Amino acid sequence: MKKALSGILAALVLLSSLPTAMTASALPSDSDVEDRNVAHTVYVSTTGNDDTGDGSQGKPFATIEKAKEHVRTLDKDSGDIVVKIAGGLYELEDTIVFDENDSGNENCTIYYEAVDGEEPIISGGKLLEGDWEEATEVDWLDDGIKAYKTDLVRNDKLRAIYVNGERASMTRRSARPLRSVGNYSVTKGEADWAWISKSGIKEGNVFAADFGLPADTRNPQNIELESGSTWVKAIVCADTLEETPEGDTQVNFKCLTRPSPSSPAGTVITTPLEITTWSTFSNG
Repeated sequence: MKKALSGILAALVLLSSLPTAMTASALPSDSDVEDRNVAHTVYVSTTGNDDTGDGSQGKPFATIEKAKEHVRTLDKDSGDIVVKIAGGLYELEDTIVFDENDSGNENCTIYYEAVDGEEPIISGGKLLEGDWEEATEVDWLDDGIKAYKTDLVRNDKLRAIYVNGERASMTRRSARPLRSVGNYSVTKGEADWAWISKSGIKEGNVFAADFGLPADTRNPQNIELESGSTWVKAIVCADTLEETPEGDTQVNFKCLTRPSPSSPAGTVITTPLEITTWSTFSNG
């Protein structure tokens, strides 16, 4: 089935047609915007080029970062500076940082705004362009909600996906494990997050075969396990799955000896956890 949904990973910022001003003073009113004295206009487009472009309408830059660098070189005494961003997806490799060097002054307000009638999307994620198909194996969702899946080659854990501009929900399923396994210890001071020493920490959970989590499930690193009480919630990511001699599935946790984006720093697990999230996403 051809891709029916357009997914974008990570948080999205949708620029409206209203201008965003960067200045030390208060934002101008609508009437001020209409009457502004524009000395320089810089253009950005997904079809532009940072190497050969000059920021003009005919030769726009390709990135907001390049436009920001260019704006720093412009005269700020003769009027306002407007950066016009055309519609399309702008994928960021790093955070765009604005500081005092990017500010205007009493003679100049700097605007970053969408081209009239267009909607640029600034994203720290990547566009997912694979073919989607219904994940029929996810058969426990209620209220007519369906899960979909597609192949994704990546090096990092997938934490969020946006479908048609809205964040999709990871499919959830809960079950109490049959037992916990392993015996892990943390020594105070062995890492920045190790503020106490603790032994007897479990390294994994075993779930019954009829729970529906086979040991050959793909992308086990996307499975998250959760345990909580009124005041505390612990979330641990799965590392690997293995089949036990009894035919059940053992979920091995991520190593907790060091913090990482996919393993909450300093999490100490002393009780069995429930599986709460799966590696597919639903879109109701």
